[in-house]
This record gives sequence, structure tokens and C-alpha cells, in this order.
Amino acid sequence: MGATRKGSGYSLQVLVRAITIAHTVGFSLLSLAQANPPTKTYIK
Repeated sequence: MGATRKGSGYSLQVLVRAITIAHTVGFSLLSLAQANPPTKTYIK
């Protein structure tokens, strides 16, 4: 996995992984919010 070579490359890989996960989660929440209007779902 390249664990022997830690440094900027490792940090960059983790950063890209985090951005990808955040983008995927954000897109899922966005599509879910469009399918389910938050006004009906969250307002009690």
C-alpha cells in the first residue's frame, strides 16, 4: 500500500480520500433531500 513512504504523498492520498467520501455523502444527502423535501421530513 506504500506505507513505507510516509509524507506529503500519504497526506495527499488521505486528503483525496476524505474529499471523495465527503463528496459522495454530500451528493447522497442532496439527492435524498430532493426526493424528500426537508420541510415535510424534519419539521415537527
